[in-house]
Amino acid sequence: MKKHFYFLYFLLFNAGCCIAQRQITNFNNTEDKQAFNAVYWSQIGSKMIFSSFAPATGNELWVSEGTKANTKLLKDITPGYQGTYPSDFSKSGDFVYFVVNGYEIWKTDGSPAGTQRLLHSDSTLNLNIVSGKLLVTFRNVQTQRYVFAWLNADGKTDFLQDEATTFKCAGGNLYYGSYDSTARKWTLKVQDSELHTLASEPGPALVDIIVEIQKGYEYIAVDAGNVEKRLVVTAANRAEAPKTYEWNRGAAPTMLRDKAGSLFLINDAIYSGNDITLKIYKVIEGQNWETIADFKPSMLYADTPTGSTEGPFHTNFIIEGDQLTFTTLFGYESVHSAYLGVFDFKKNIKRMSPRLPGEVTAREVKLASQSRDVFEIRSGNNKCIYNIAENKAISVEQLPYQVQKIKVGNTEYELSDNVYVSGSALRIPLINRRPVYRESALAFRTVLNNKLLFWTNNDDQHNGKLWLSDGKTTSELFSYEGVVVSWRMAMDSIRVGNRIVFASISQQGLRIFKTDGTKAGTRELYHYPTTD
Repeated sequence: MKKHFYFLYFLLFNAGCCIAQRQITNFNNTEDKQAFNAVYWSQIGSKMIFSSFAPATGNELWVSEGTKANTKLLKDITPGYQGTYPSDFSKSGDFVYFVVNGYEIWKTDGSPAGTQRLLHSDSTLNLNIVSGKLLVTFRNVQTQRYVFAWLNADGKTDFLQDEATTFKCAGGNLYYGSYDSTARKWTLKVQDSELHTLASEPGPALVDIIVEIQKGYEYIAVDAGNVEKRLVVTAANRAEAPKTYEWNRGAAPTMLRDKAGSLFLINDAIYSGNDITLKIYKVIEGQNWETIADFKPSMLYADTPTGSTEGPFHTNFIIEGDQLTFTTLFGYESVHSAYLGVFDFKKNIKRMSPRLPGEVTAREVKLASQSRDVFEIRSGNNKCIYNIAENKAISVEQLPYQVQKIKVGNTEYELSDNVYVSGSALRIPLINRRPVYRESALAFRTVLNNKLLFWTNNDDQHNGKLWLSDGKTTSELFSYEGVVVSWRMAMDSIRVGNRIVFASISQQGLRIFKTDGTKAGTRELYHYPTTD
C-alpha cells in the first residue's frame, strides 16, 4: 500500500512541477556585437598583444603574429568565464608590464610561459616608464598620498623618498607635488634621470598637474587645493631656471592643442566674481607667447541656461582656428542635459545650442570640428553630427563597436568585432566567433489583482513598456517615455487600493503614471519637465 501511495505522490509532484514551469514571454535577445570588441595594448617584436572576449574565458589577453594559427589566448589569468581587466601596459626591455584587476602586476614576453605575476599589492595604481625604467605608483593607505617605486624584471622594488599629493607622467618624466603640512607649503618636483625642484610656494596641497611639452620646454599647470592655479615654465634640459606665473581659475583648461599641434595657454577668470576676463596665448617658444585674445568682460559663458541648481559645468574643451568649443552640463549624479557652446575668441561672440540628443548627453564626450559650424560629438559608441549654425543634429547613430587600426612590423590589423588582417582588399578574421546575445532582464515585477505586472526598458530608445500576464497569456499594457529604475521602483512605487503608482525618468524629465492592471485604467498622471 505504501508503495502505491509514494508512486501516486511522485506522479502528482512531477505533474505539479510541469504545470508550475511555463514560459509566458518570448522576448528576442539582440546580438551583442560590442562583446567581442578587441582592444590593442602593446607589441613585442612581431607579436601584437591585445585583449578580447570569449564566453569560456571572459575578457583575457591574446597574442597574434598575423595568421589564424598563431592568434591565440596568451593566458587565462583569471580562470573561468569571469575574465581579467588588464590596464597600464608599459614596455621596458624585453617585457611588457601590466596591472591585472587593479592590484596585481604582471609581465609578459609574448609567450604563455613568459606571462607571470610579479607583485601583489592592494594599493597598486598604475605603471609608467620614467627615464627608461619601470615606475610603479602606490597609494599609502594611511596618509592617502602616493608613493613611487622602481620595479625590475624580477619583481624587486626600490622606493623613492617623497610622498605626493598628486602626480603626472609625461614625456618619460614623473612630475609630482609634495606637501609640508607644518610649513603649509607645496613643492613641485620632476624626476627624470635625476630629481629636480621646479617651484615651491605657501598654500594648500597640489591636487592636479597638467603637463605639455613644446620645443624643448615644459609647461606645467598646477592647481593648489582647488583655489589657486600656477603655470610653471621650464627648459626640458634644466639649463634655465623655471619661471612661475600666477593664473586664474577658470572652467577652461590651462592648455589646449589644436589639430596642427600648436599649444595655446588659456587664462580664464570665470570664478573671479563679476570680473570675468579671458586671455588666450599662442606659444611661440619658451616664455615667448603671442596674445590672440584679451577680453574684459568675456562672453565665453554667455547665454548659459539657468534654472537648475545642478550646474552648469563647462567641460570637454577643444580649440580650432579662432574658436573654443565645449559642452555645458547639468546634473550631479547623472547628467540630465547638455549643450554645445562655440565661442569666437576673435570677436568675443558665443553661440549656444539647444539641448543635445540624449545619446551624447554625458559627462565625458569627444568633440571634433568638421568645419566652422559642424562638429562631431562622441559618447561611448554613440556619434552625433551637429550643425551649430542651424542649431540641429544632422545625424545621430549608435556605432556597433569601436575600431582600432594598428601596424605591428609589416602587418596591419583592424580590431573591431574581431581581429582582422587588413591593408588589402580582404579583411581576414583571425578568431573564430559564435554570436553572443545581450541579456534581457525585467526592470521590475509585482503582482496586482492576482496578475503579474512587469516592466521592461529599452535603453537604446530611452523608453519602456508595462506588461500584464495571467499565467497563460502575456500582453503589452502600456508604453511610456523614459525608463524605470529597478532599485527606485522597489522603494518609490506605491500601492493605492488596487492601483500602483510608478515613475519613469528621461532627459525630458520625470513622469508619474498609475495602473489598475487594465489598459483603460493605465495613464500618465503628471509630467515634471527638466529645467536648466
